[in-house]
Amino acid sequence: QLVYQYPISISLANTTLEVNLTCMDNLQQSFHYNTTLTVEGADSCDDCQQSTGEDQNPATETKTNMIPLVVIVFVLLAASVFVLSMLRRRQSEGMELDWGDETMMPLESTEALFEQDVAGDIFTEGMVEENTPSIVPEGWTLEAYSTWLDGPVPEDWTEEQWEAYVLSSKATLAEHAEASEG
Repeated sequence: QLVYQYPISISLANTTLEVNLTCMDNLQQSFHYNTTLTVEGADSCDDCQQSTGEDQNPATETKTNMIPLVVIVFVLLAASVFVLSMLRRRQSEGMELDWGDETMMPLESTEALFEQDVAGDIFTEGMVEENTPSIVPEGWTLEAYSTWLDGPVPEDWTEEQWEAYVLSSKATLAEHAEASEG
């Protein structure tokens, strides 16, 4: 049973309406329902006031007229804050130390700290620099080179070549050791 309560237009009072409902499910099957709806008479209004229409919209008109004004003021305020922040940033980038305050210098250019060349390697800072002979390859220590000479024959070397190289290298190392001791 369909029930409809007022407010509906008074012109529909004491009428019968024909209602046709059609529903379709997810399988595309349709279901139809036809019925009639009887609208009874309108209830009487004991305390109804007739409005003249003079006071219906003035309050809402002022509210709707204020919304665009508030939006415009907000946009102007946001734009001015943005422009002022950009101008202030531009002025601070060009600021120099006029009065000779060197304590603020590191705070202004922190990138310069990372771009400085390091004088030496961190791992070799505390080590005493050894005087190695010129036959020791760059980056090798004297001990590593001596161990390599005592090792097996490298690839693409003949036994005679390796023995001759080892003898001459050990002689050079011995001369270097005598020179560094004396």
